[in-house]
Amino acid sequence: DYESAFSYLEKYLAKGGEEAASDGSTAFNMALAASKMNKNDVAMSYFQKSIELKYKEDICALYMADIYKDAGKEDKMQEVLVDAIAKYPDSKNLPKMLKMLTSPLLNKASVPFNEANELAKAASTGKPEDYLKNMELAVTKFTQAIPLFEDVLKYDAANEIANSYLKTCKDNIQAFNDYKTNIKK
Repeated sequence: DYESAFSYLEKYLAKGGEEAASDGSTAFNMALAASKMNKNDVAMSYFQKSIELKYKEDICALYMADIYKDAGKEDKMQEVLVDAIAKYPDSKNLPKMLKMLTSPLLNKASVPFNEANELAKAASTGKPEDYLKNMELAVTKFTQAIPLFEDVLKYDAANEIANSYLKTCKDNIQAFNDYKTNIKK
């Protein structure tokens, strides 16, 4: 029962003095209990305290990122994860951190990619005189997507979706540039 555990740990902190206050495992367990009780502000402060006390820093960061994710604060979640990945590259929790980070990055990259695909589709099925204009817009969107997919690959080089979509972006840009070169001849 997390409420009982949290209450017990609070009493321990109150009576334990400096020794209790500097015990990272107590801070971590209080954070964990608070998070399980959906007391996320309390959990965040104790996870931070645990990090300051150098206790399970990587897992604390992962829990903090999860709290931010659940609160809809994706930018803050990404910030915590990027920092944790840099600080704890040997963490056994690294795969979880990477997965948690790459999913929103992939979603972000998919926005201009999907817009580019819609524009390219409109170009190929529309009026011939609109083709160049629509493809120029599509190429702009493909170009915007490229660094976003590269961000995903920076954290997960084997990500099949990012690799595939990145190749599609580059192939579409190249095909359009070849087309423009050929019509000028």
